[in-house]
Amino acid sequence: NDQVKIPDATIPKAVIDFSNQFDIIMLLKPDTTSKVATFFSKSDGLTKGIELGIQVGASPQYIYIELYTGSVLTTITGTNVDLRDGGFHWIRVKRDGANLLTVSVDGIVEYSNTFAGDLTNTANLVFGNNFGKGSRHYNGYIAHARIYCGGYLTDSEYNIISGSREQPLTM
Repeated sequence: NDQVKIPDATIPKAVIDFSNQFDIIMLLKPDTTSKVATFFSKSDGLTKGIELGIQVGASPQYIYIELYTGSVLTTITGTNVDLRDGGFHWIRVKRDGANLLTVSVDGIVEYSNTFAGDLTNTANLVFGNNFGKGSRHYNGYIAHARIYCGGYLTDSEYNIISGSREQPLTM
């Protein structure tokens, strides 16, 4: 139940701006018994923000994304990859200049659709749990995390990162 929480007041506003283009890239190895778990949260859970996690449901181990814009909650679920198979997986959530939101797992696009809402908020940036006091503790490894706001990596740049032969480091 460890987590890393970065208070919003310590983050320059230009750095974590989810109003336009962004790219979130993480290398994860979820515990094989994880149920509902958030591994990335920049959300107040009520009005604006983004959360990324895994959830056990009809599709045994799928990714879920919650996008909050005002009073509208958009939930994206689904992946064809077993995230709890004991291996590391690259998760990428990218929104480009045309507001195309793309979710990929291990380089394979699992979801793609237009999303134009502003997700910027004043909540803490949290790795390993959801907003507030949190009830969706992530169990497993987060070996790599990158956040790009105001732009995104090209596929070639992403492939260089995800193709790295470096061994994941844990904290």
